[in-house]
Amino acid sequence: KSKCNSAALVELNNHAGAAISRLKKIHPPAHIIIISPRHKMFEELAGKFSKYPEFDRTFNHQKNPQSMDMIQEKGESSNPMHKE
Repeated sequence: KSKCNSAALVELNNHAGAAISRLKKIHPPAHIIIISPRHKMFEELAGKFSKYPEFDRTFNHQKNPQSMDMIQEKGESSNPMHKE
């Protein structure tokens, strides 16, 4: 198994049971642990939540903007299904 070098703590507004049910349906490619208020660890984590650093939560849907520019410079379509 490979070692994980990063982690994130995210506060959810959803009910823990609903979040767990949703995760079971989508099978994300990550290890996710949901700690609900029923767990003893919840209060400890919630109390320290403001001490953890923020991270950029935005997501850029374009995989690699530079590679798209290179494709367009070569005269190729950005849509691989597009035929002229």
